[in-house]
Amino acid sequence: MSHTSRSFGSSVNTFITMIMMILCIAFCLLGANSVAAAQEDVLNPETPISREDLVKIAGYGEDKLSTVLITGSVLCDEAAGRLNDNGDDEARTLPRPQPVSGALVAVNCQMGDTPRGRPCRTRGITDENGDFSIDLPSHLHATPNLHRRCSVRLLRIPKDSQCGPTYLHGHRLIKLWSVGDGVRTYSAGSIRLMKPNRKRPSQAQIINGSKSRVHGDVVDR
Repeated sequence: MSHTSRSFGSSVNTFITMIMMILCIAFCLLGANSVAAAQEDVLNPETPISREDLVKIAGYGEDKLSTVLITGSVLCDEAAGRLNDNGDDEARTLPRPQPVSGALVAVNCQMGDTPRGRPCRTRGITDENGDFSIDLPSHLHATPNLHRRCSVRLLRIPKDSQCGPTYLHGHRLIKLWSVGDGVRTYSAGSIRLMKPNRKRPSQAQIINGSKSRVHGDVVDR
């Protein structure tokens, strides 16, 4: 009799174990289907995604879940202004580019859909190595096509800089440099200033370039 009871109890335990395994497998399958459906909705281009959803998916936004940096450098390059005039031979004998510390740099981001929309401006100062790193405000982090809406402009360099007063024009576009650990970094590259020539630029050059008077002359490279 006791042997029969033990056999019955063992059968019941086995049955219960099988039921629990079946239930676990069913729950796992249901969870996987839910995740797949959610991913399909996100990736489906026909599914409308709100700005709030975009912020959550990308992991950045007003809640400062990440950091967006605009980096670059400002250099005084004596060789830059002589490459075209005197060739590479003389340029090799000139001093290497020197960092410009204390330069005032601005990042301008056009927020409106029209060119006349008021830009958002964030400023920074170059360090002793001529490098700048500007942390954008969190309300700009979820802006689509940030590299097309934001640009860098050199506003001012110290009066005692090796690059004396001359003419400067234009903005410098940024490029996505790296993404990781909650940080997106855009780079404006090196803004190279050349020592001014004694010859003043012609009036046509000033008008065509829409130049404004500052201390420095940009050479794009």
